[in-house]
Amino acid sequence: MARPRPQGAVSISSELNSGSTLSYEFGSLFQAIKPAESTFAVFSTKIELKLAKALAGLRWAELEGTDPEQGAPSVAAVAAPAEPPAPRLRQPTDWSRLEREIEEEEKNFTPSGDQALNKLFQDIYSKADPDTRRAMMKSYVESNGTALSTNWGEVGSKRVPVTPPTGMVAKKYDS
Repeated sequence: MARPRPQGAVSISSELNSGSTLSYEFGSLFQAIKPAESTFAVFSTKIELKLAKALAGLRWAELEGTDPEQGAPSVAAVAAPAEPPAPRLRQPTDWSRLEREIEEEEKNFTPSGDQALNKLFQDIYSKADPDTRRAMMKSYVESNGTALSTNWGEVGSKRVPVTPPTGMVAKKYDS
């Protein structure tokens, strides 16, 4: 019968705001660790442990325990790398290239649906004379957005009624 070998233990003890003490112990870790390189952090909702493995590059099947068939810690068939991989250098971001790409997208952008309709109204308004602009503003505001007229002679002398789409009812809200 296999006997598990102790691989080290980790104890956690922390005083809670209520005055009581929280204690937990991981009795037999799956593999040995390097205590000097291990760290911890205490947060309001958790305690975070970062345990440095003594044999880097090996996958632990679980935090505690051993392989029952062998009586010794099992390791996934992943050998430690001969040398650590070279760090990947981050390329600096070319912000001017990004700006050019955005400008190109804006030039080639073709609006559709509501965007196309809003762009049409913006173009009409920007190229309109002052009377047409006044007519557009007055008709839109007085009709609660249900009518838009460019004829100042038609809307300038009377109130523009609210005309909701067919099948809808206009409601007045008090602020």
